[in-house]
This record gives sequence, C-alpha cells and structure tokens, in this order.
Amino acid sequence: MLLVSGGCTMLSTESPNLFADTTYIRIGDLQDRRMSDSLIAYLDHSQPAYRQQALIALGSIQDSMTMEPVGELLADAEASVRHAAAFALGQTRCRASERLLRGAIDREVDPLVRAKLYESYGRATLRWDLWDIPTDTITAAGFAWGLFRTAGDSLLNPLAGKLLQSPSITVRLGAAHYFARKAPSPRSEADHLIAASIRDPNEEVRMAAVSALRKIPTDAAFEALQKVVLKDPSYRVRVNAVAALQTFPVTRARPLLLKSLKDHDLNVAVRAAEVITHLPVDSSWQQYAVSARNSRNFRVKALLYQAALQGSEDSKLYHEVRALYTRAPDPYHKAAYLAAMGETLMSFAFVCDELMRADTAVVRTAAALALISMNRNKNFIPALKNDFIKIYTAAIALGDLGVTSVVCDALSDPALDYKSVVKDWQFLIDAKNKLTVPADNETLQAVEGAIAFFEGKEITAVRNGFNHAIDWQAVRAVKADQIAVIATSKGIITIQLFVEEAPGSVANFVSLVQSGAYRDKFFHRVVPNFVAQGGCPRGDGFGSEDYSIRSEFSLRRYKTGSVGMASSGKDTESSQWFITHSPTPHLDGAYTIFAEVVYGMDIVHQLEVGDKILNIELPQ
Repeated sequence: MLLVSGGCTMLSTESPNLFADTTYIRIGDLQDRRMSDSLIAYLDHSQPAYRQQALIALGSIQDSMTMEPVGELLADAEASVRHAAAFALGQTRCRASERLLRGAIDREVDPLVRAKLYESYGRATLRWDLWDIPTDTITAAGFAWGLFRTAGDSLLNPLAGKLLQSPSITVRLGAAHYFARKAPSPRSEADHLIAASIRDPNEEVRMAAVSALRKIPTDAAFEALQKVVLKDPSYRVRVNAVAALQTFPVTRARPLLLKSLKDHDLNVAVRAAEVITHLPVDSSWQQYAVSARNSRNFRVKALLYQAALQGSEDSKLYHEVRALYTRAPDPYHKAAYLAAMGETLMSFAFVCDELMRADTAVVRTAAALALISMNRNKNFIPALKNDFIKIYTAAIALGDLGVTSVVCDALSDPALDYKSVVKDWQFLIDAKNKLTVPADNETLQAVEGAIAFFEGKEITAVRNGFNHAIDWQAVRAVKADQIAVIATSKGIITIQLFVEEAPGSVANFVSLVQSGAYRDKFFHRVVPNFVAQGGCPRGDGFGSEDYSIRSEFSLRRYKTGSVGMASSGKDTESSQWFITHSPTPHLDGAYTIFAEVVYGMDIVHQLEVGDKILNIELPQ
C-alpha cells in the first residue's frame, strides 16, 4: 500500500536491510567520507562479511596506497573475501594491483574468484601476458572479460576469436564486446564475427559482434550488415548494424540507411538519421530533404534536415527548418531544429536572437550548440571570429550553466584558434567567480579549461569535496527489496532499488522522490540501444541539486535495464540517472548502479527525448 502524507511517500521499516547492523553503517560511512586508512582496520576483522564489505568500499575509494593490505586478502580463507579483494584491486589501476593480481591467478582454485582475477588483471595491466584459455566455463568467462578490460591488442584477437565460439553465452558476450570496443583491426577473425552477427542465438552477443563489423571493410562484412539491417528480429541488433554502416563507402551505405528510416522501430530510424548526418557531404541533400519532409518523428525529421543543410546553401531549405522551429510544440522539438540550423551560417542572426531571448534552458543550450556547429562549419570564414566572440561573451554573461559549458568548450578548442582573437579573458574569470562546487562542477570544469587554454597553463582540476553525508536513518528505512514505480508519458516502469549496494545513492533518490523533485521532469537524452537519461532539474543535462553524492561501485554489472547515476566524473552524482537498453560493460565500475528494471522494459525501449516523468512512487 502506498502511504502519502503531505505529498511525501512514507517508507516502511518492517523489512530491514543489512544496515540494521551498525558495523555495516560504520564501514559505509568510512567509504562515504573516503577514509581508506580507517577502512583498512576492517580487513583484519574476524567476520568475513565485514572484510568483504570493507574491500568493496575500498573499490569505490580507489586509493593506490591501500593495495598491499588489500592484496594480502587474495589469500583469505573465504572465497567471497578473495573475490572482493580482486574487485578492489581491479578498481584501482596501478603497478601494485597489476603485480598482485597476476601473482594470485595461478594459485587460485575457486572458479568464481579466478574469473574475477582475470577480469581485474585486464583492467590493471599495461600488457596482457596470459595465453592459455581456461577449460571451465566460469573461469573462461572471466578470461573473456579480462580481454575486454584491456586497452586492446591485435595479439589478443585470436584468443577472443576462440572464445567467440564457446557454448557459453557469457563467454561469447565478453569476447564479442572485446571485438566491438577494444580489438584493433580484427580482420583475421572476420569469419567468426560475421557468423556471430548473423547466427548467434543470443541477441546481446549479436549486438556486440555486429558492432565490430565496422572495423572490417570487406564485402563479406557489408553483406552481413545488410542481412542484419533487413532481417534481424531484434531492433537492438539492427540499431548496432545501422551504426556500423558509417565506416563503409557512402554509395553502399546510403541505400540501406534510407531504408532503415522506415524501420518499424523508431530507434532504428533515429540511428539511421544520425549516421546520415555523419556521411561525407555530397549532392544528396535533396534526397535527405525529401526524406525529412516525409518523416513523422521530429528527431528523425530534424536530423535529416541537418544532413540536407550540410550539403546545401539553399535559403528556402533553411527557412523551411526555421518555420518548423517556430511552430514546434515544445523545447525539445525546438532544440532538434536548432541543431539542424547549426549547419548553415544563414541562421547566425536568428540563432543569436533565440539564444538571448529563450525562456527555457533546453532552448538556450541548443542555441549555443548550434552556434558552435556554425563555428565548425566548412564554410566558416576567419573574419567572422569577431562576431562569434561577441555573442560568446554575451552568452556567458547570461550566467546559464549549459550555455557557459558548451561555449567554454569551444573557446578552448585549439582547432578554432580563439587565441588569435581573445586578448582579454576577464569575462571568463568573472564567470568562474560566480560558480561554486558542487552544484556547478561540470560548468566550472569547462570554464577552468578555457582559462587554462588562454593562459597557456595546465587545467586546474575541479573536485567535489565531501558535502552531503549519507543519512543512515533514511537508509535503514528503505526495505532491502524496495521498488519504485516510475509513471512516464509512455507507461509504467518499475525498478528495484539496491539499498544494500548503493545506500547513499538510494537514500538520495528516495529523498528526491519524496520531495517531488522528479515530478513533471523529462528524459532529456535518449541514445538508441544505449541509455535513456532523465532527472535533470533544467531538462538539458546540465542541472543538478546544490550538493553531490559519492560514487558507489559494487560487484554488479551494467546489463539490460540497469539504472545508474549520471555524473561528470567520480563523486559528482546528484539527481540525474539513466536506464540502459542493453549491456554496457564499459560503464562497470565507473558509474553507480543503484537499481534495476523489474517491469516495463518494453516502455524503456519506447522512450524518446522529451518524454515526461510524470511521477515516481515508492510502494510499501
């Protein structure tokens, strides 16, 4: 039953979590305060569960000075403790962790622990030196994920090729992700990757394998992509195949991309339109304009207009897009058409006016991004720099966090060469003096970067100090199996909160839910087959609360439906969160996982930019 009092959801304490034990609170509080020296004392505790919890805490802190005492627990009598020690060492990349992990692999007998040792060694090592694939499935999976965690090396490709033929889904998935993200030039394994892309029974393996085909510029790889784009039953696999087309000759890729614009799943159409905007500019702009006019979805329409304007200086086309902008029903539609107008210098005056008079953060930030796109335009004339620096200066004077961030990123780009124009950057120093951490961390990073660029100095690191202690009473009030029901404009999504693994993040989320902070907010970022992100107070991704919470990393992995905290760097989390469409192992150990979708994943896959979070409730 949902109990509501004064607009706030009340939680029950009838089903306590592990923080009913005050020792867990002490360990959690030391983790929150980043007191690694005090945590080390728990590594000698008589209770294995406390040793394990302290190790996981150290995996979040990532203090290289703790590696030797952590390494000693690789010989602990309890397998769960050894497993946590391997995790903590992998989280803290340094020569000591590499040495300790490598030494433990040969002597470890527990398959689960050995698997974690392989994976963590992949994170820590500068050069993988293990060549014998384990025979048991559990350890082989750790070996595969270890390859994925490396920086990638062509010498490892044959190993991953063998793993890709394993009967185990987990092993094949690790190998496929290695090829997709890490393997350089996997052409020698093309046959295995093509077979996996087309015939693997697991769609998540097919997704990763088909992504790797972008690195194999052969007829056979292209034919495989064509088959997947036209026939694979999973939209997620088709999305990745469409993305892979970008590296193939435009004359071959374009017909498939144009067909994909009509795919029955919107995610595929959006990704196809995105890829089209990255194709080499040629005389096909009229074809893109026709497709734009025929599209019913605003994102697809705007992206196609963007591609058309890249190849045309047709004033009628520009005014066509401008008219769509004027009639746009909401800020997200307007932002999409501003991105399209950013492809032509004809829109300079209009976009400047919209930037200065916009009444929403979404439109202001989009207008600033459009100006920067014009600045990078192939037709940009250096004589225009004075006009651009005037609007950039005026834009920063608005004091808008998103605008300031994107403008400063442009000013500090050597390719744009604003050092030749800007002789007095006091306006940046003035902007910096108005910013504070933790609330303005991301913007302050951008401003510091621009100042450092003009001064010819190293960038001053912006770090959030400890500013928002975990409310342990609130943590203890959250049931171990607490769910949250997210009502969106597309339907209901139910998530289970992981209070025992991410107590600070869950307590923060619950507090924001209870205060109504997420009511009538939006999903401002949706990347097909990656994430849907929401919870921004501003609605453009640059908003936060006036505090930050700590990153909390656990043994959990990002899979389909994981809910993670968005951040602009370690320990900068606040209110924004995202839901993954698919496994995203490159986020493991870098972004807090605090929940998981248990119902409504079909709704997550339907979310679009601008869809609303109507409300979130916390049932008893």
